[in-house]
Amino acid sequence: MFNFPSRIVSVFRSKSWIDDGYQLYSRENRPFMVPSLLEEPSLVVLPPSMTSELILAKEAELSFWNALDDIVFSEHAFYSPRILSLPLQTTIIRRHLSSGAQRFMPDMVDQLRNTLDREWGSEKPKQWKCVNLFKSLLNVVNGLVSVVFVGSDLANDREFQTSINKHTEQVFVTMSALRFVPRKLKSWASPFIRRRQDKYRIEVERKLMPLIIDRMNNYTEIKEGSSKSQDKPDDLLQWLIDCQASLKDPAERAIELEPSMIVTRVLMSYFVSVFLVNVALFNAVSIMGQLDEANYWPVIYNEAHNVLYADQCGWTKEKIDKLWKTDSFVKETMRFVGDACFEMRRKRLKQSTNSFLSRLSLTQVMAPTGINLSDGTHLPFGTTVGLPSYAIHHDDRFYPQAARFDGLRFVKLRENEDANIARGSLLTATSNTFLQFGHGRHGCPGRFLATDILKLILAEITLRFEIRWDEKPEKNSWFGNSLLPGQNTVVSVSPRDLQ
Repeated sequence: MFNFPSRIVSVFRSKSWIDDGYQLYSRENRPFMVPSLLEEPSLVVLPPSMTSELILAKEAELSFWNALDDIVFSEHAFYSPRILSLPLQTTIIRRHLSSGAQRFMPDMVDQLRNTLDREWGSEKPKQWKCVNLFKSLLNVVNGLVSVVFVGSDLANDREFQTSINKHTEQVFVTMSALRFVPRKLKSWASPFIRRRQDKYRIEVERKLMPLIIDRMNNYTEIKEGSSKSQDKPDDLLQWLIDCQASLKDPAERAIELEPSMIVTRVLMSYFVSVFLVNVALFNAVSIMGQLDEANYWPVIYNEAHNVLYADQCGWTKEKIDKLWKTDSFVKETMRFVGDACFEMRRKRLKQSTNSFLSRLSLTQVMAPTGINLSDGTHLPFGTTVGLPSYAIHHDDRFYPQAARFDGLRFVKLRENEDANIARGSLLTATSNTFLQFGHGRHGCPGRFLATDILKLILAEITLRFEIRWDEKPEKNSWFGNSLLPGQNTVVSVSPRDLQ
């Protein structure tokens, strides 16, 4: 076990320690340990060769959800442990969004163009406007996600959108603060830590509660036959209500149909989607604007222009799927920049705890007697286990010249005659060596929608705007196992001459 000072230092040294451990141990197919303030008592880092052991383990042996809760603190930061012990959102997203954004494309395109006009301007070409890149893109992403989550009316409600963004921001603050609070004191401390977050939740409830009550009344009318099922909206909020109302246990159903619980689940859905999609988008736009010698901007522009204007139908899911170079560019951005040191995080249990760090899908050992790895390593109950995703993504064995950014890296693989290699090159494809969306049964179920949103926004930005970098962008910075974006980066934007 590591002492407390080393765990404090881990906040600033985790990445370098993990990189060193990867070179010394992982490349020799050996696990190693690193201290962490975020885990107790430490993290066990597995080599890539043991990925299958992590993926194939039963939930009763290695728990993803327990590891997740050690980072999210669902009971304290999200008001209820039920959001992870009964993860309805995961089931709903797999059921309704595995095909991506197809059903929502017309509304999303309208929302995107309106939000870009508001955030970046729609005046004459060469009229430059200074914007905070991260915050303006956050508003754009939030608008598109809201179309799918709560419908177009609230997607266009700026007060609601601001409250959602502020609440999400404060959740990160709450989670970060709770990591420094002893476990036994978290229940006492969380109401004080969460005060600003609670303020924004109340603002969200003020907008969302009337809609929830109206939807529930409509659900009752449909059930009683006084209204038609075709009248039901098609969005995450409605899917949640339908799923919660279909629970067989009356007690479970009553709890889940409480409007406050529905609000909690909607807020959790925003938390795990908007910020993380925006980080990927921010990194992609930043790299595209900074790598002048590679000249990626016209590459993405030309592809988007050729695909969009191949006919008069506007953006469709089929057209988004044809953006091969954009797909590759975003995937290479995720590989090259990343947002965390770990993926596939699980905890060794037969009891449970959870944790959340960006794409950090760690696991926890749950088996009371622990488990044994193939090399004989014994992991006792409660151990947190993960894969070093950032190091894997920068390993020349898996990605030739991994230290070099190649935005078209995956286009070349997509053209391979081997169908498995071609499929593996897709942005949505997960593997033992591409872990940005996790891998296996706990791979991110929302990645199909997220990647459609990313490619659509990137294509529209290049088609409609020019970006000028008047100063060097703020650097991303590592905090513990997470890479934090430079949120103060300012750029100048101008509408293109579309004539």
